[in-house]
Amino acid sequence: MNSVDTDYRSGARLPVQAHDGSTLLSFLASTYTIASRGEVTKNFMIAFSVLLALPFLLFGWLTGFGETGGTVRQMRETWRATAGTRTRTLVLTSAAAALFGMIVVSPVLGFVLPAAA
Repeated sequence: MNSVDTDYRSGARLPVQAHDGSTLLSFLASTYTIASRGEVTKNFMIAFSVLLALPFLLFGWLTGFGETGGTVRQMRETWRATAGTRTRTLVLTSAAAALFGMIVVSPVLGFVLPAAA
């Protein structure tokens, strides 16, 4: 196995998880991944970090900014115009949910889900 960052003695048996060629993990990682709490946590953190795109998509869709485009200054003005509206509440709530998933839920799932230590 390549790129194992720990000091295992030669011949040690390591718990691994195989990935077939049809998963996204096969492009991002090797064919086998060490099955550990750290790997589980990392995979959940990656999934929740992808959800951080949702607030930007919601903002563009709800304000119509995504269709018209514009500069950063126009985006800031549009953001200021949403003060006190449901749009801002939805955008901030989706961002908070993604961050909560990364910071709290991922480590908890990494600890709770069964994995070889």
